[in-house]
Amino acid sequence: MSLKLSPSLLNTIPSEISLDRQLLEEAHSQPAVNSLRINPGKYTDQFDEQQRVPWCPNGRYLAERPSFTFDPLFHAGTYYVQEASSMFLE
Repeated sequence: MSLKLSPSLLNTIPSEISLDRQLLEEAHSQPAVNSLRINPGKYTDQFDEQQRVPWCPNGRYLAERPSFTFDPLFHAGTYYVQEASSMFLE
């Protein structure tokens, strides 16, 4: 899923912060990256084949976004949906 930024939002971004509007729009037009962190106390091999987050041994990038609400492992706390950049402090 990509995000289309509204022109009114783009027009409110001040030019003083050296933000390249074209690069911002391009970045938000790309499909969203999905990642999760496996709870080491409730390990599952369900995500072993997924690409690892380089700085987090329990982090995985997902090829596509599953329907987490229907996954019993999600509700059991086996993994947490988390942006990979938030895993940096592990």
